[in-house]
Amino acid sequence: MTAAPPTLVKYARRFWSLGYSRVFLVLAILFCLLALATPIWSVTFQGPPGTWNTRNYSWLGVNTDHYLDGAYDGSSYQPYSAPSFDEAALASAVGTSFAIIVLYIIFLIAVTLLFSTSLMNRLPPMGLLVVAVFIAIVALAALLAPLAVIPNAAATALDSPPLSSGLWGSSAAPSATWGAGLSWWFLLIAVILGVLGVLWPYLKSLRQPVVRPPPPREWQVER
Repeated sequence: MTAAPPTLVKYARRFWSLGYSRVFLVLAILFCLLALATPIWSVTFQGPPGTWNTRNYSWLGVNTDHYLDGAYDGSSYQPYSAPSFDEAALASAVGTSFAIIVLYIIFLIAVTLLFSTSLMNRLPPMGLLVVAVFIAIVALAALLAPLAVIPNAAATALDSPPLSSGLWGSSAAPSATWGAGLSWWFLLIAVILGVLGVLWPYLKSLRQPVVRPPPPREWQVER
């Protein structure tokens, strides 16, 4: 087995030396960036046997994969800003979902910088818990926003009421299946890592022994 290059090992050790909390936070940021670069929702409309189109909704536009006679038949891309794009409600819902991911990234970066300063060591356990709860709320908002806004917007924009049943589903009329894209799954990993990253210092603070003042000497006791 070939050994890893010394430079790679050196940078890996530097990365792990950040500590569990910052390692989790940095990984969460990376997975959020992957989430921004991939589709957050897709829907497949079935046509005649062997024919279907899959629409993948990303941050700036929709990419459609075409299949004919059971084989891939090319793709087409349409930005949300195109004059011919007529799915404004769905584009707005997708944009809102991605905007909350960006907000989550900003807060993750801010907390990572906070945990890299000496101020972290002066925060009491309750302060660490407040930070953890705040980040967890933002993380869950980013994760749950697509479930709340995309289904109804898709049903309106695509004129298909069955799509309002949820982020995942299928229908017979029209013959369609839909579900969360790769972006949402990357975001799920980022949420888990981010919450672990902000909870770790709080949990660590609970394990630290409580320093009690020494008992007063006899001459210090009031009589």
